[in-house]
Amino acid sequence: MRFFNKVFFLSVLITFSSCSDLSSCSPANKDNRKNLIYIIGDGMGFNHIENTKTYLGKKSFFFENYYTGSVATHSADQNITDSAAAATALATGVKTNNKYLGVNPNCKKLQNIMELSNSLNRKTGIITTDSLWGATPAGFSAHHNTRDEIQPILDDQSVSNIDLLFGLHNTTYQDQKQKFINNGYNYLETLEELNSASKENKIIGNFKNINSKYNTEINNPISLKELVTYSLDYFSSFDSAFTLMVEGAYVDKHSHSNNLLLMLYAMQDLYDATEYIFDWASKNMDTVIIFTADHETGGLKKANSKEELTNDLYTSVSHTASNVPLYLYNAEFNSSEIDNTDIFKIAKDIVINHSTK
Repeated sequence: MRFFNKVFFLSVLITFSSCSDLSSCSPANKDNRKNLIYIIGDGMGFNHIENTKTYLGKKSFFFENYYTGSVATHSADQNITDSAAAATALATGVKTNNKYLGVNPNCKKLQNIMELSNSLNRKTGIITTDSLWGATPAGFSAHHNTRDEIQPILDDQSVSNIDLLFGLHNTTYQDQKQKFINNGYNYLETLEELNSASKENKIIGNFKNINSKYNTEINNPISLKELVTYSLDYFSSFDSAFTLMVEGAYVDKHSHSNNLLLMLYAMQDLYDATEYIFDWASKNMDTVIIFTADHETGGLKKANSKEELTNDLYTSVSHTASNVPLYLYNAEFNSSEIDNTDIFKIAKDIVINHSTK
């Protein structure tokens, strides 16, 4: 399937800030920027955000001050993308087929943003509430023609040299932890182990209890915010710039099952982590944030009141072709249309041109 080509003018403008009020930040020098944080709400469409605001009784979220535009998400071979092709587009700037990870439609390996960052001596990290072999983290850390096989993804990640790999517990990673240890990683499974670990080594966290703290049926969950907090502290202990990808995976998973309440819990968890990241960035003046989604899941309709917040708002159990939002902090994208591959160009500019201290 062929899709229309778009010719556009791309300009990345810098609007750095130092402020406690994220809605009223003032410009600073573009040369200050060095760090890049990708935040991906898996399956998060416009109405996932709107319904979360209704649920929480909020008129707006802070990150909406940085709304940039609506993003097209189709893959190379389908009008409706899957997470593997979408993650590959965001991580490499190249459209590929559904199920493909880090390779083009001809299965040629593509350099991803983490590999580019490593080549320029940047620190790197991936955090997900899914297992690390999930399509989004794998799209930023592996190369394979199917997302459905754990072993080749794990093998690629074990030699990826990514400094932090944090994900939900998977027994294959536990059984093969020695592969990571042999490549210089500390292997951890609990938050207590993480908080006492040396920051001198790379770390893989195969955590047993990542979940939203708002789901009261879960005892002592590890929240996305806690993993983000540790990661930013970890990166702050080094002089080099860093590239970090953060995924909230369960917006998608709960939308597939049309469970609105659990989706709202997952959105709250993502919101908490995102708020912490934006606040951290506003105090450090040197970080660009890209906040977007890989695709929309569930064909979610917008509720007009809390009483309308029911599972009936879902119109599908699958991904849809709907566009998703893009929010940029400390960068602007000037174009009449945005494709998910365009977002990579912003990330690449930061990594290539701003990798020194």
